[in-house]
Amino acid sequence: MCGGNDDDDTKTDGGYSSKFGSPVSYDPSFQGPVQKRSCTDVICCIIFALAIIGMVAVASLGFIHGDPRRLVYPTDTRGNICGYGNYSDRPKLVFFDLLACSKMGHDVAKFGCPTPQMCVKECPSTNYVYLESVMKERKMKNKKLKSERDKLVCKYGVDRMAESITDLVKSGKCAAYYIKSMSVARRCIPAIFNARNFHDNLMSGNSNIVLENVDGLKITPHSLDEATRYLSEFYKFHEYGEMIYSDVKGSWLLILVCFLIAVGISLFWVILLRWLASVLIIVTIITFLGLLGFITYYTFSTYVELNNTNVTAEFGLAPAFVGNFEYYIGLKQTWLFLGIISAVVLGICILLLLFVARRLCVAIELIKEASRAVGSMMFTFIWPFVPFLLQLGVFFFWLASAIYLASMGTPQAFSTVYSVNKDGKSILSRIPCNESTSESMEKFCDFVRYGGNDYTTYLELFVLFMAFWIINFVTSLNQIVLSGAFASYYWSFNKPNDIPRFPIISSFGRTVRYHLGSLAFGSLIIAIVQLVRVILDYINYKLKDSNNKVATFMLKCMSCCLWCLENFLTFLNKNAYIMIAIHGKNFCVSAKKAFSMIMRNALRTVIVDKVTDLIMFLSKLMVTAAVGITAFYWARGEIPFIPGTEIPRFNYYLAPVVIIIIGSYFIASCFFSVYEMAVDTIFLCFVEDTERNDGSSDRPYYMNKELMKILGKKNNKLLDGNNTD
Repeated sequence: MCGGNDDDDTKTDGGYSSKFGSPVSYDPSFQGPVQKRSCTDVICCIIFALAIIGMVAVASLGFIHGDPRRLVYPTDTRGNICGYGNYSDRPKLVFFDLLACSKMGHDVAKFGCPTPQMCVKECPSTNYVYLESVMKERKMKNKKLKSERDKLVCKYGVDRMAESITDLVKSGKCAAYYIKSMSVARRCIPAIFNARNFHDNLMSGNSNIVLENVDGLKITPHSLDEATRYLSEFYKFHEYGEMIYSDVKGSWLLILVCFLIAVGISLFWVILLRWLASVLIIVTIITFLGLLGFITYYTFSTYVELNNTNVTAEFGLAPAFVGNFEYYIGLKQTWLFLGIISAVVLGICILLLLFVARRLCVAIELIKEASRAVGSMMFTFIWPFVPFLLQLGVFFFWLASAIYLASMGTPQAFSTVYSVNKDGKSILSRIPCNESTSESMEKFCDFVRYGGNDYTTYLELFVLFMAFWIINFVTSLNQIVLSGAFASYYWSFNKPNDIPRFPIISSFGRTVRYHLGSLAFGSLIIAIVQLVRVILDYINYKLKDSNNKVATFMLKCMSCCLWCLENFLTFLNKNAYIMIAIHGKNFCVSAKKAFSMIMRNALRTVIVDKVTDLIMFLSKLMVTAAVGITAFYWARGEIPFIPGTEIPRFNYYLAPVVIIIIGSYFIASCFFSVYEMAVDTIFLCFVEDTERNDGSSDRPYYMNKELMKILGKKNNKLLDGNNTD
């Protein structure tokens, strides 16, 4: 099946098609990666360096003026940070009147709750209304009871014994009521159950108490429920983040050990691929076809069974209700449709397999050759961790910069204004306080948020763009260094004797010396597309509640097109870097050459690329699944980790498991990215070899004997008597 001739995809009787350019011409001086080369895309390198300086300057501005404590700790209405400084013993924030929060609705996330908010040591552990204390003092002939005054939640510095409880509440110095609460992101938020039953619990023992706030408005269970819901929705994600952080912190040893296990399994699997590459590919193809065959059999057998029994699905809903999935499962037409589709797909796959059988043999042999190249240069497994650590450092630098920039704003205060609309309904609004605010109004201004710096958003956008650019730059560096090393392997006539002693170091030196500008150019294109995608996703998020279906549809179409463009550019860039590593030309020339070469061998490219992607994906999946399943059972306490150690208690035991799975996948990707680059590099070198050489004594092929046998080619005897045939 794998013998015979396998001509190029676009070759005709008269030679190569000129549609995608002429084939690579023979150059007697070419013997692998060019050593004499010049700097490429210098202007892009200078712009990239200036952009990095600008990023550092912007980040320094955030580090100087920002304060992340503002994002972590709550702030009271006077701008004091709870749990920090003079209020270090008061880490929780309590709201005086939850009814005011319900009036703001969803705007509470933007303008805050228009009620006094004070730092306290602990959240209220009981339900309380000030009328309880008033009634008790009246029974004691208006004697001031310290035990009752201590129950009040008041502003700082208020003398609770100086006035009556009613005056303290009516003047806004103390809260009229509070509810048993729980700490959510250090904010005292009543559980919805407590809010709903607060009214009934009080009224059951105090029939004379009328629940009112400081403005005399009646407090109902519904209003408390609304206020609690809005606040809970706003702060619940902060609480989740704190719990997840606690789980990750308590399981750091497990995470570290699992990452080391992922490294060991990945290394073992890559070594195994060297000897079992053809077996794994054949088994994968047979398994895939067998799965399709089983699906076809199952769908048709189910259709025959339903057709013979004449069973009609009755689930109480009409077919018009498309969400009723069970209804369609019970229809024989559904199984007939699925059977036809699966049979067609199976037939197409079998025909494609027969049609591309010889080219599939080329793909298998290229993968085996890539395995030999990787085995001959084991240091290539260590190199990917260098760019991985660089990318990790860039990510954390961006994260820290974004946090400091977000906390760089000045305190903003708002005053509460009530107005009446034309229907006679009261409207509550928040007006920013500024220097023009009168002194009489100043006392009604409450802190709401940090902001006021309109340029902060643009600075964060610039830092995000630079993070995309640098991360893509590091990815490009990894690709060009590896491709340079594997190209030196392929273009060594006597393998492995002619391979350079330190191929990774040599390739890295050439890249840093000559091609940083080309890397900056290619990564800039990807970064621009990624930034536009982020902006479109943000706009789509803002419009998710709108009724403009046309705008939503257009945004989704644009996002899909940009996703396709990003993947195409990523593929093109990778092959351009391979050409840069071999020939040392600038980015545009190399990209054009790589694209033309790929299009002249389109079918081969698709087969090699997809077969390699499938094998690599399954390999990553195997490594990730092995580590992830082990971590899952340990986190649930079903297997011991280290004898004599106690398994930590988790708020969400899946949190460390998810981190382990993601980390294991990235570790596996680091190893198998070496394999992927080896296959891609050797494939382009192989294509260039077939175009450049003809097997004569002065133009011998550099490919191995197995590839020449598949292509029906051979090398003639060389002038010095050596023969690679």
